[in-house]
Amino acid sequence: MREIQILKDRQTRFVLSTGRTGTNLLCEFLKKRNPELIIAFEPSPSRYAFMLWNAGRKGLIPEDCGRNLMYKKMEKELARLKEDQVRIEFDNYLSPLVVEMLDYSVSPIVIHMVRHPYSWIKSIENFKAAHWRRYVINYLPFTKLIHPKASVFWNSLNSIEKSAWRWVYYNEKLLECKRLGQNYLCVKYEDFISSDSKIRNDTVNKMLHMLDPEHDSEIDIKWDEKINKSNPGQIDHWQNWPVKTLNNVRNICGNVMKIFGYQH
Repeated sequence: MREIQILKDRQTRFVLSTGRTGTNLLCEFLKKRNPELIIAFEPSPSRYAFMLWNAGRKGLIPEDCGRNLMYKKMEKELARLKEDQVRIEFDNYLSPLVVEMLDYSVSPIVIHMVRHPYSWIKSIENFKAAHWRRYVINYLPFTKLIHPKASVFWNSLNSIEKSAWRWVYYNEKLLECKRLGQNYLCVKYEDFISSDSKIRNDTVNKMLHMLDPEHDSEIDIKWDEKINKSNPGQIDHWQNWPVKTLNNVRNICGNVMKIFGYQH
């Protein structure tokens, strides 16, 4: 297939996550720091590729429909690049699909950003509550990812518990990229925005070395403002969640949390 061949010909760079992990902040920083980089943030038709992939995994359409749309998109974008240009894609819609690309791409670079599930759930729930598109998405089929282990009892879960299962599913998929070896980097959101300048600088400079070929010296990083803020006050801090809900989230996320070194 031609669309697979171009993935073999050009190295691809992805920053992927569940969302709400600092990807917007990093994207805007890279645009300002090196305007020569070709940067795409959730470019169309990623959302539709995700929806097709989700429908395919449920057996409603051919399983490779979403993947093929993704390949065609990548073929078009990579074909536009000049020989020395670098393209970086920030695309959370591709997080569950990217594993399927690994066998067709020569050493893609994947930066996997992760955030403690308690903090992430609060952020994503507050963000969803404030975003007008959420009211539309709630009624569109195949826009939401359901973990296979939770599909039988999904409708009995509350919103926080559903988000917990999504956190697990996305991060389980992205952890499969570890087989890339040195071309895979997992970054904790907490390190990325750390108030400890050494931790913050070490983290961001590691990311820059992987993403930007022009990055040849260590720089001091200071984040002056938040981007893509969530709406405060809709969901309380996790310490104020009902005991049953908190225990359920711990049970859902516990095993994957341990992989990242997160405490319960």
